[in-house]
Amino acid sequence: MSDRVTGVPEAVVQFAPKPSAKPEAGDPLDRAAQAIVGLIQRAAAAAEANYQQAQETTRQLSGQLRAAEDRIRRRGFSRALPGAVSRAAAFAARSLGR
Repeated sequence: MSDRVTGVPEAVVQFAPKPSAKPEAGDPLDRAAQAIVGLIQRAAAAAEANYQQAQETTRQLSGQLRAAEDRIRRRGFSRALPGAVSRAAAFAARSLGR
């Protein structure tokens, strides 16, 4: 029996890590965990880049739509295309999350 813990056999206690023990640098489990965390970070960065690109594309398309709406209004075609412009504007607004 161990003096440190009563009722626990010495064979069990001797394998318990010391409170101040640091993991070994070459521990395969730690290396695997770090590799997984690195992959998750790379995936998150790629997702953020994709999101930013999608937002920028949506902004550009929204600007092009507004310009087209202005041209249509100036040329007097708004009666010829009932609802198409407003549906396109609503779609752009939904895409931008407004």
